Amino acid sequence: MLNNIKSNYFLNRIFDNIRKIGFLKLIKYNKNLQKKLSISIENYIQYFYQTEIEIIPTEIMDEENENKNIFINLNGDKSLYHIFINDDREELRRNFLWTNEKVSKIKIFIDNKTEIKSELFKNCSCIREIKFIKFNRTNITDMSYMFHNCKSLINLDISKLRTDNTTNMDGMFFNCPLLTHLDVSNMKTENVLSMNYMFGWCSSLKELDLSKFKTNNVQSMCGMFNKCQLLEKLDLSNFETDKLTNMSCMFQYCSALKELEISKITTNNVTNMGLMFSSCSSLEKLDLSNFNTNKVTNMSGMFQLCSSLKYLDISSFRTHNVKNIMFMFDRCSSLTYLNLSNFVTDNVHSMEGLFYGCSLLSNLDLSNFNTCKVENMSGMFCECTSLISLNLSNFNTSKTINMDNMFSECIFLKELNISNFKVNKILTAKEMFHKCSSLISLDISNFNFKKIINKDNIFQGCSAELIQKISKFN
Repeated sequence: MLNNIKSNYFLNRIFDNIRKIGFLKLIKYNKNLQKKLSISIENYIQYFYQTEIEIIPTEIMDEENENKNIFINLNGDKSLYHIFINDDREELRRNFLWTNEKVSKIKIFIDNKTEIKSELFKNCSCIREIKFIKFNRTNITDMSYMFHNCKSLINLDISKLRTDNTTNMDGMFFNCPLLTHLDVSNMKTENVLSMNYMFGWCSSLKELDLSKFKTNNVQSMCGMFNKCQLLEKLDLSNFETDKLTNMSCMFQYCSALKELEISKITTNNVTNMGLMFSSCSSLEKLDLSNFNTNKVTNMSGMFQLCSSLKYLDISSFRTHNVKNIMFMFDRCSSLTYLNLSNFVTDNVHSMEGLFYGCSLLSNLDLSNFNTCKVENMSGMFCECTSLISLNLSNFNTSKTINMDNMFSECIFLKELNISNFKVNKILTAKEMFHKCSSLISLDISNFNFKKIINKDNIFQGCSAELIQKISKFN
């Protein structure tokens, strides 16, 4: 028994649970084993204590072997493990790996027949070490969320884990916040279709070698490295991404990332880049000149909170299919230059917070912007404190509803051309020019303030000279 179940605490809890629920009135244990030990099972439990459990599949159990009377079967459903006692195959359902704080280490033996399902160790928040000793199954297709939410996991040895035919690795290591090292060099990924949040929230990982990853069939990498906040560099130069369609949140919250090698990534079929680099606050340079964005429809928050970003090359971007660019450059507070000359915004519906907090941008040429479908411009230039002049005479605002805080705190803005603004549909313009203290004149002859429902503090903090000039329109 010691060879397979090495936790008297675990056994004790089983017996206690059986007594309480009356699941089994009598446990038939091997009498020869009791004679060998010269003590009862209950006394054995009281005298011995270990914290290691070895999980043995039923198919390799030798029923004549008295040392294998108690074992754990992996053939249960996704959320429950089945514990069998002796040859009776009486079953006691129990999420022992979820709640048993005394169980901290697991060794796994998997033969050719044992059924394995996804989410195998999901929410096993007490386990500190998992090691695969034997794993002969090669036809397992789904390993999604296999170690999801293993919050105490420190050591994970998957060198023997067979992933030859696996197609789904979504969230496989998601939220393993104590893992500092993860060796995935033996993982076969050539058949994988989805890697969404695969390493997401592995917030203690300091390095990750993916040089042997084959990604030629992967279609989605949404949030793949989300919140890997100690990773300082990441080399994806070997990634083949011809079939990739989703890169949203891929590097979001990688706040320590200083080096990112993605120059060879192809994005020909990608449709979603929303929040892709959001909160990569240590990145200083990003060259995306190789990116093909012809099919992209979502770029919202793509570079949001990249506060250290000084160089950004998006000259190759084609945005004719993009519908949402809200908060795209939000608080890119180190950017001094931004070339958007190739941007086509004909289909964009929201520009909310587009340049919010871009405090070092002194010039913005948006003469090519088509805003005919834009409904929301709130906070678009808010806190662009270095802007001196801004010409938006080409802006079509016929469908715009919201202009709240649009130019708020542009404290050095002296020239602002919005003479062609049509504001017939605007419902709210709260603090639109709030603290634009350097503005001396402003043509708002097209504004119909009577139709604007919320115009609170619209000129608050503006110069007395400006307020006097525009008072006749308000």
